[in-house]
Amino acid sequence: APGLTAATSSAFTVAPGAATKLRFVNQPANVRGNVAQATSPSVAITDAFDNTVTTATSNVTLSIGSNPWRSLISGGGGTVTATNLTVAAVAGVATFANVRIDKPGVGYTLAANATNVTPAASSSFDVSIAFDGAFSGGNSHTCAISSLSGTYCFGYNGRGQLGGTTGQTQSDSIPVLTQGGLVFTSVTVGNQHSCGLTAAGVAYCWGGNFSGQLGNNSTTDSPTPVAVAGGLTFLTISAGGDHTCGVTRSS
Repeated sequence: APGLTAATSSAFTVAPGAATKLRFVNQPANVRGNVAQATSPSVAITDAFDNTVTTATSNVTLSIGSNPWRSLISGGGGTVTATNLTVAAVAGVATFANVRIDKPGVGYTLAANATNVTPAASSSFDVSIAFDGAFSGGNSHTCAISSLSGTYCFGYNGRGQLGGTTGQTQSDSIPVLTQGGLVFTSVTVGNQHSCGLTAAGVAYCWGGNFSGQLGNNSTTDSPTPVAVAGGLTFLTISAGGDHTCGVTRSS
């Protein structure tokens, strides 16, 4: 006040209140299918005034919120994976590494949940695929390779020829990531089966096997890739209607 000597209080600390809700700190961004987010999404545990509760160490779980392809015309929505989908907060923040979504779509969101606090939803983002490798169309399904994302198939799936989730035989109008983590340099499609060839020349097939077209000494269908029996390495393989042929690397 005018004419009076100014006064200063002693130092004090404003501590955050009790944990009340979650908030995305690093938001997910547009990404290619099955490719890790460039910036790891992170979620803060906050008080009612949005201050990070730096003493919080609760577990936070990440999942898909809005899933654009969970519909009747599709065999199922995209799936999120990460190094860990449940992470303990450090100084009030949980960070998720290697976050991927396998299926393309427009308008995905991520959801974060923890015990006794209000969950959070991320901003929306898109997942796309750029096919730049081999492409093969069959009688009622198609497979194609992306050097970044992997091998995808779409169309009729009555015998598991799309190679997606184990046991799933629902047709899909959106590309489905072939399971097993295999990297193919070429792909070929028959009537109700598919085959891929690795850089080392190892052949894998999946789908209908009623005539033994998967080459694994069986006549049982397989919705995920199985190695062709015999230990052969191939230069090329080609899937026919209900059979498969290949040219080996040795004479």
